Amino acid sequence: MGNGDGISYYENDKKEMRASGLAELAKVLQTTPNYLLGFADNNDGFADEALGLLRDVKDQSVRKILLKQIRALI
Repeated sequence: MGNGDGISYYENDKKEMRASGLAELAKVLQTTPNYLLGFADNNDGFADEALGLLRDVKDQSVRKILLKQIRALI
């Protein structure tokens, strides 16, 4: 299948999109792959990245400090 196959192949599950294709599509649409896949509730790449970083923080005392700092900034 060549480049002229169109998006309908993906929409109709006739062809699976590679991760690189999904990333490029998200970039063109100015969104995130997670939003396109239905894993994000919003179309905000900043919020997705911030949530990802916050999930990685395991130390409870650091979590409390981060929450206080975030609340102070907003």
